Amino acid sequence: MLAGLGLKITMYLNKIYQLRDNNNIVHQRKEANKAIMFSSNHISFQYADAFAILAEKHDISINKEVAFRGRLQHFQRLNFPSGVNTGKGNPAKYGWRELFLLALALEYLEIGSTPERSVQEISKFEDNLTIGIAKVVSSHNAEKEAYFLITELSGLLVLRKEHCWADRVKLVTQSEIGMIFSEQGDDRFNSPYAIIDLRQLIGSLLLAVFKMSSFSKDNIVRDLKAWSHDVGVEVAAAVCEGL
Repeated sequence: MLAGLGLKITMYLNKIYQLRDNNNIVHQRKEANKAIMFSSNHISFQYADAFAILAEKHDISINKEVAFRGRLQHFQRLNFPSGVNTGKGNPAKYGWRELFLLALALEYLEIGSTPERSVQEISKFEDNLTIGIAKVVSSHNAEKEAYFLITELSGLLVLRKEHCWADRVKLVTQSEIGMIFSEQGDDRFNSPYAIIDLRQLIGSLLLAVFKMSSFSKDNIVRDLKAWSHDVGVEVAAAVCEGL
């Protein structure tokens, strides 16, 4: 069951890169979608771009787009992701960070979480999750990196003392996943729980960006890797300041 989970993210991205575009792309979305803009640093997405990409990723039916838009607007009302709602007259822009956080929040909805809990949980661990995603993009070591997000599926989690949350939401490695499913098990995690493979999250999102943008795959992959590098630089700088 876990045989395919040891693939490196670089191998996964290369495989995606070699895939031919499907002939059944939803042309209505692509034609309505405005071009993705390159900011002074990295790619940024307007709201219409982010909507089209996420709708493509989740295979949303055309006649259900209004309902899906309502899910994203619910996140907007919760001021998630932070820093996107810039006020009237200033169009919202979504960078890689914001797009990944939205994709992760939608994964939470897929496993039955509410928007409020999704935002509350992701916001609390946002820095660690962003760093984890960046590491997945740039990693060359499938065994040692924490590719998997494990979260307890308890409706009472948000009511527990905050210091207990870190024991219920964690990034874990492949070897730790193996321990969870071993005969001995791992009593750090209380069932029921959900496991999100960040490699698959990134890979499927990247496929959607490939389909819904007019920029070359080379440029998109190059920019994503540059973003992951910059996240690492920012983390290193923050550590140095704290010394």
